[in-house]
Amino acid sequence: MTTTRQLTFEVPVPCVPVPRRRKRHGEKPYTCLPPLGPPLTSNMRLNRHTEAGRVRDIRTAVATAASVLRIPKGNHITAQLHYRPVDGRSTVDEDNLGPTAKAAYDALAKGRGKRFIGLELVPDDSPKWFTKLHPVIHDPVPGKPRLWLTVEVAP
Repeated sequence: MTTTRQLTFEVPVPCVPVPRRRKRHGEKPYTCLPPLGPPLTSNMRLNRHTEAGRVRDIRTAVATAASVLRIPKGNHITAQLHYRPVDGRSTVDEDNLGPTAKAAYDALAKGRGKRFIGLELVPDDSPKWFTKLHPVIHDPVPGKPRLWLTVEVAP
């Protein structure tokens, strides 16, 4: 009798960069990356092109991080998004993390078409192959925001 073991991985998910302000006359340009802001939420009223670019950035970063971790293909995967805000000032509910979670989940399943980024860990993101758990918001730690995805792979 052989037992199947589930493998669990933690994949970092990038937060959405805060839009840069324009450089004024005589001002020095940024010497480092712009600060990271909150995750992509359903309350952000973004231009569709801006939102599509940010979704693409999240998919690319999650697919790259998951391939670096060498997550194997499996018969079924279970994924859950975790978010630890920078402080307790803003109120974020789990439902608003849907756009970030969807982009991260889509990066793990098979992509549709040539332009869609997907690692193809499972053939499709349907419930038969992929279980998507509700996002979790953890207590804030001042100055240490974090957004990550836990992925369990059943061989």
